[in-house]
Amino acid sequence: IFDVAGYFDSYETGNDGDVSAYGVDAAAELFRALSLTGFFKSVSVDGDVVDEVGDAERDDNEYETGWGVGIKHNGSADNALVPNLNLEFEYGMLGADFDETHILAAADYELAISILTLTPYVSFESFNDAEDGSDDTTEIKAGTGIATEPLSIFLQPSLIGAVNYRTNAHADVEDGGDDYTASELQYSVGLVLNEFLFENSTLTAKYGSYTGTNMTLETN
Repeated sequence: IFDVAGYFDSYETGNDGDVSAYGVDAAAELFRALSLTGFFKSVSVDGDVVDEVGDAERDDNEYETGWGVGIKHNGSADNALVPNLNLEFEYGMLGADFDETHILAAADYELAISILTLTPYVSFESFNDAEDGSDDTTEIKAGTGIATEPLSIFLQPSLIGAVNYRTNAHADVEDGGDDYTASELQYSVGLVLNEFLFENSTLTAKYGSYTGTNMTLETN
């Protein structure tokens, strides 16, 4: 019923000096796929504990300092309390001085109603640093996917769709900038031909839309 994972990494860079990072993640199942989780991690440069390693990263390991506790429910487990329902709640203190509060709450679910399958999700996440000019953020995400079962007729058509919304409020913005809120909205609808031309071939046609406010995007 216990899972524990740990790591230790030490290396030297020409510009940033000696980097040392270590940490541990632990989880204990309480009952019916509901687990208590916790972590502690620390990273230092030349012997001084820092918030994160910044430009001294290697192998895509973004080491940082902090601790946290939480509760998770695994909806895909055979003994799940509520099948297909994933839940995650976490509280942590991050940074070299443990002065940045992190709160996370998230849920997603797969629900079948007659010929429809819905996959709704919602999450809340905030970072609040005691230091001035820290760019504190509060983010909310919500959305769902929808799909119908293929009809037992010629070409076996089915419908698909999705809608996703995200808002991220920035306060105490660094470098004296104004507080602002970024938002995104995306949706799409489509038709799938599940038996197109020959067996195991499909054809999908979709229409999608995206709008954003206070976002920096690269166009392709």
